[in-house]
Amino acid sequence: MEYIFRNTKLKKNHRIEFERLNPATIFLYYMILVVVTMVFNSPLILLTEFVIVLFLASMTVGLNSTLKTLKGTSLMMLFIMIVNPITNHNGGSVLYSINGLIITKEATIYGVLMAFSLANIILIFTSYNKIMSNNKFMFLFGKILPQLTLLTMIVMRFVPLFLDRFKNISQIQKTRGIQLEGKSIKEKSINTMRLVEVLLIDSCYEAFQTADSMTARGFGSTKRSNYQRYKFNKRDGIIGLILATGILYLIFAIVNKIGIITIYPKLIVTSVTSNIEMLTLTVISIICGLPIIMEIREALWWTFSK
Repeated sequence: MEYIFRNTKLKKNHRIEFERLNPATIFLYYMILVVVTMVFNSPLILLTEFVIVLFLASMTVGLNSTLKTLKGTSLMMLFIMIVNPITNHNGGSVLYSINGLIITKEATIYGVLMAFSLANIILIFTSYNKIMSNNKFMFLFGKILPQLTLLTMIVMRFVPLFLDRFKNISQIQKTRGIQLEGKSIKEKSINTMRLVEVLLIDSCYEAFQTADSMTARGFGSTKRSNYQRYKFNKRDGIIGLILATGILYLIFAIVNKIGIITIYPKLIVTSVTSNIEMLTLTVISIICGLPIIMEIREALWWTFSK
């Protein structure tokens, strides 16, 4: 691990080795991660995946950005862990019963697992947005579904772009005496609506400009070309073969309910230390940790080749 930290330094602009793969390989990897998070609810699997995707996010977007994301995610996790047992009374094992409020073991465990699943999804898409650029996404789906691909790309870019513009507009409006800090709720609401009005007008104006520019450039008149081409090389084939093998095993695990615990109506937990469970954990760890393994290999190669 020392090699990783020394060579990547967890910088935001650092390009990891996994980022150089073909977009199809990268997209397949992230789809597997999402499926693993949504299907497998074993605490050991979720916790292991959490550690891996947390490290992956630190490698891609930087340690500071990851810690900020983790801070907000931790609040949501804590909220889910507290609210779910209070509002969900399903389950056969009662832990507490106070003045008609029933808290069951199943609801408590489900809240914890759901919180970690949500955290994993957020961290997965944190690194996905950095690695899977707009050019890669358009290269992958632009020729198959050009309009839907463009719409999806615009929607994914919509929220962060609006937030950045809102911050810029807020800073400009401060010079005119319009501030959100230190005001009453009524004044904050009025000033916020003014800023939102400016934001919407500016966004609509730029949208019209973009539409005119696309029309002038002949968008949609001919078959779409790619700004950048990505070749499928030998390394993509090896990683793809590893992912395909992992998919076959994951299908086997899902069919046989390995790594999946039954929570309702009564908690049923199989032995997490059995050979088949540990094999499943190992396979998932290898699949999820492929970018980290590639980065360690690259760091070792550069270190010992000097």
